[in-house]
Amino acid sequence: MKTILIWAIRLYRNYLSVLLRQIVGTGSGCRYEVTCSSYALRAVEKYGAGRGMRQAVLRILSCRPGTKKRYATI
Repeated sequence: MKTILIWAIRLYRNYLSVLLRQIVGTGSGCRYEVTCSSYALRAVEKYGAGRGMRQAVLRILSCRPGTKKRYATI
């Protein structure tokens, strides 16, 4: 499961987020300095599928694009 999640996050980062930025514009990015997809990838690699995805979902829910950037580490 962990391998599938890591693959899906990398697929999103390399293809879907680039496509979304082209469609919506550059101002639609994540407000965090470490992007939500990078955070999710690190969390899944460090904590496993269950806890890592829980942390990633909470991070994504707290994200409001277009607002001031924050710096966060895992």
